[in-house]
Amino acid sequence: MKYLAKLTLALGLLFLITIYIFQDLQWDLFIQNYFYLGERIWFISNKNSIWHEVFYKIPKLIICIMILICIFILLKNIFFRDSKLSRKDRNNCLHFIAAGLSLPLIVSLLKKFTHISCPYDLIRYGGHEIYYTLFESHTESVSGYCFPAGHASGGLSLLSLIYILQNKKIAWGLFIIFSLGMGMYQTFNGAHFVSHFLTTLYISVLLNEYLKYFFSKTNSKNLKDNVRINNVKTLF
Repeated sequence: MKYLAKLTLALGLLFLITIYIFQDLQWDLFIQNYFYLGERIWFISNKNSIWHEVFYKIPKLIICIMILICIFILLKNIFFRDSKLSRKDRNNCLHFIAAGLSLPLIVSLLKKFTHISCPYDLIRYGGHEIYYTLFESHTESVSGYCFPAGHASGGLSLLSLIYILQNKKIAWGLFIIFSLGMGMYQTFNGAHFVSHFLTTLYISVLLNEYLKYFFSKTNSKNLKDNVRINNVKTLF
């Protein structure tokens, strides 16, 4: 538990540094300027159906299917008592489902308490909103609902694969492809700044570490119970 406390503090500090560098020092704007071509045209257009399908709809669909498969496996185990599924396998499925559902939910809730606008809504990029940093006070009414990154949370939730798959190369490959693909697409089309993506990444790391701790405790408790049962059986 001390490790989780230290990790929480470390990621909190890293978050503050990220906000200072990317928002207060305006690295977000510096990077975003490279993807803005002028006249409300971005490096990748949201109106381009091919890019939207490849980097927005299809990844979300694949992740949803993966979650549904895990749910099906668990339900099959419950109703048909599939003995082939170990406690560890069940917990791995639960870890994946919990990460895939809770990370987007957490990000969605956090958006309600921030006032950060999307890049394409800002005046400097042809929109109508004033640029504000996260901790900057403001008097004007701001309708920003873009911080942290929501769409990228789907890909970043696949960080859970690194914790549950034995083949780490496949796990890292899927995580990098989905997270960067979904995250950078939103940066290239003006939907999010880099700091939005990084913040969601930090949340994903923290969430998965807490899930790992919880399910490892469950696994160890189940192992101890099995040992006690076996010891009782040997007495008879």
